[in-house]
Amino acid sequence: MAPYYNEIRNGLGALLINGVRQADPIAIHYSQASMRTEWMLAARPKGDAWLNRSSATERMDSEFLRMRESYCRLVEDLGLQYRFVAYAQMEQGELLKRGYRVLILPRSSALSEAEIQAIREFVAHGGLVIADGEPGAFDEHSRRRPSPALAGLFEGKQPRGGAVRFQALDYHQQRITGKEREAHEAMRKLIAGHGVRPEFAVLDAENRPAVGVETHQFRNGGVTIIGLLSNPQLRVNELGPPEFKSNERFEKPRTVRLLVPDGLQAYDIRGGKALDRKREISVTLDPYQPAIFALSPAPMPALRVSAPDRVARGGNARIGLSLDGASPADANVIHVSVSDPSGLQMAHYTTNVIANGGSGEHVLPLAHNDAPGNWTVRVR
Repeated sequence: MAPYYNEIRNGLGALLINGVRQADPIAIHYSQASMRTEWMLAARPKGDAWLNRSSATERMDSEFLRMRESYCRLVEDLGLQYRFVAYAQMEQGELLKRGYRVLILPRSSALSEAEIQAIREFVAHGGLVIADGEPGAFDEHSRRRPSPALAGLFEGKQPRGGAVRFQALDYHQQRITGKEREAHEAMRKLIAGHGVRPEFAVLDAENRPAVGVETHQFRNGGVTIIGLLSNPQLRVNELGPPEFKSNERFEKPRTVRLLVPDGLQAYDIRGGKALDRKREISVTLDPYQPAIFALSPAPMPALRVSAPDRVARGGNARIGLSLDGASPADANVIHVSVSDPSGLQMAHYTTNVIANGGSGEHVLPLAHNDAPGNWTVRVR
């Protein structure tokens, strides 16, 4: 773990923290009432046997959890990201305030009147609802309604948006065995039809969205940080028959292509190098480590460093840091590494400087018993 921990401390963590995590305009409904209701519906036929449940059997028997897991992996396999929107947020108008275009209702059987109204307004404003089962068949207290409250949304063309039923229950299994294409393509077309597409596509050898690769974006001013991470199925021991209990498909290196819009300069963050300007980057993705890139509308300016030639022990060395030109990033992370005369890196003097506005300073407070000689300061 030490090499990865050090890599995070040596600027990578600060770079991500000072970016703003991005998500596509896709909301997945989080409903505690629906979770409770679906649990009771599943437990009712068991009679008194429900008392013998455990955390493992609860997950194995829960179609509700499988459905939510499948929707999450399906969206991620399309190169997109989502946000969970909870019941209270929905009641407060979060869908329209945040500009969501797609709302996924994963077995959202229990809805309050305020949630129902928010969903109808979302569709009226052009939003797409994707659901399974009968959304709103129960109220938020798990009382069955005379008829599902949102049934009308799925009965014909809506004024602006739309509502469709989509069966994704087994997608989390299908992706493990390579049988996900039909559901994957159907969802891709459905979401793309409402204007939601990956800003930076990641394609496999067949020129299709790379299944099993999750894309993470962070925005720092005009610079976009993109992380590509292998996305295996978690908790495979709970997925059913033996053929679904292996992540072998995702546990080996694979080559994918990251498509880069014209005019962007790419940098390999972990490799510490600039890449040629090109429309795509070939990435050999490790099954357990991410690849991280920065995409900038202009080359990042060179670093300038100023420091005193000599400092007495017990004195302060002021190290000035600046950029040789304007930076497209709002927060420029500069890693400062300090080594003593023997070449040993001094962790307590090493730091990250956030150069907002293109300049910053690191004060090096030397101790009275620090070794005399030539000290080395490296910045990047």
